[in-house]
Amino acid sequence: MSDESRYAPSAVPEAHVDLDADIAADERERIEQSVAAMAGHSVELRERQREVDAHAGALDAAIMAPLTKLLEADSAAREEISSAIAQVQRDAERFQPERLAFPNVRAQDLLFDLAVGGSALQVFGTPFHFAWHWDTGSPPAGLPLLDRPTGSIGVNRRTGTTGNRQLSQHAGFGVSLSTDRARTVTARSSRRTSFWYNVGSTYPGGAATVEGGTEMTVIENGTLIRFKDDRVFRKRVSANEHAYVPADGFATGNTIEMTWTMIPGSTYTFNVGAWVWCENQQPSLFADTSFATADVQAKILALTISEP
Repeated sequence: MSDESRYAPSAVPEAHVDLDADIAADERERIEQSVAAMAGHSVELRERQREVDAHAGALDAAIMAPLTKLLEADSAAREEISSAIAQVQRDAERFQPERLAFPNVRAQDLLFDLAVGGSALQVFGTPFHFAWHWDTGSPPAGLPLLDRPTGSIGVNRRTGTTGNRQLSQHAGFGVSLSTDRARTVTARSSRRTSFWYNVGSTYPGGAATVEGGTEMTVIENGTLIRFKDDRVFRKRVSANEHAYVPADGFATGNTIEMTWTMIPGSTYTFNVGAWVWCENQQPSLFADTSFATADVQAKILALTISEP
């Protein structure tokens, strides 16, 4: 399998935005531009990983070529592998747990600490100004769970066992910001996250990967200026490996913060969301030998802006 045919070319996905009814038309346009910038940035990051995967795939194909020729002539070995493939397909469907109930915590229940030396703090609680989501890969994802009044997010992707797929889903919330004077500010968020995944591969040359977590971005006039993520899991498996991790409750997100200078006349959006990414790679001789499924739930409690 050539590097070019392993995956379909990526394109910037269509981003969907749900805005608060009282947001002005010109501000709506800038918010939509900011969400499109986030989607483009996520594709750019994955394209870098795609290049690494293409080189790894070419090496795998070269290593597997002699073994593939032997297996083509060995009917008993092919029968054993067919049995293993059937088991992989059962594993792919067997573990599909229900999502957990979201924690009953609100922004007003939290205590917020200013950064050292801080003198001002603005807290944005639910409902946030807008919600957003997009997905990449084929087939398209179903709609994410995305509830502005409670700050609840649920994203899920599954490759199935057919073909080579790279799939993702991103969803979250944002607030729109402006200033009447130049000021340096620091953005943080309060989050709770839960996840589960199911990933497996059976034949040499095949592999599967799952990743997920939460992410924060700052957009200035439609241009991304800050990005950080809190990846809560990553698991990659290859031949004869299977990993299933069930959801075991909501954990507090790691501290991530972004600092930048706001200037008058610019519009900023501060965004927090959840993401999940799944990939499976099939060997050249046997299809249907690897799969990846992952699910992330996040509750966004508050977004904060502080300044010294």
